[in-house]
Amino acid sequence: WLVHPHLASLKTAQVYAAHTDSFCKKGRQMNVITQLKKTEAQKLSAEVAVLQKKFFNLESAQLFFTELETIATQNGVSITSLKLLTENADKSTPSVVQSGISTHRAALSVIGKFDSIVNMIKQISQYNHKLTVSDVALSAKNARVECSMIISIYVIEQGGTK
Repeated sequence: WLVHPHLASLKTAQVYAAHTDSFCKKGRQMNVITQLKKTEAQKLSAEVAVLQKKFFNLESAQLFFTELETIATQNGVSITSLKLLTENADKSTPSVVQSGISTHRAALSVIGKFDSIVNMIKQISQYNHKLTVSDVALSAKNARVECSMIISIYVIEQGGTK
C-alpha cells in the first residue's frame, strides 16, 4: 500500500511525458505544414498579381476606349464610329467567364490611308493588357481606306463590381 500510490504517480507521469512528446511532434509538423502553405499562398498571390496586370480593370477599360481617339489621331486616322456591343448580341461567346473575367466588345470604324490603319491596328494590338482585334474588314473610299473591326477587351472583376 505504501508503494502503490508512487507507482501510479510514476505511470501517470510516463503517460503524460509520452503524450507531451506526441503533442510537441504534432505541433512541429503543423508548423512546417503551415510554413509550406504560407509559402504556397505567397506564390499564388504573386501569380494573381501578375495576371491582374495583364487584364483590364474597370478604370483602365474606360481609359482604353477614350485613348482610342488619341491612338487614331497619332496615326493619321479618323474614327467614324465607335459602338459598344451589348453582351447579348453574340450568343456564341459568353461575356462573363466563371473566373471573374468579362469580355467587353466594341465595333470600331476608321478611315484613313492603308499604312496608317495598319500602324494603328499594330499599336492597339501591342497594348499592355489582354485584348483581341477581330473581324477586320477593309473597303476603298476614293483615295482612302475605310476599315471596320471588333475590339474585345478582357476585364477582371475586382471586389464584386462589374
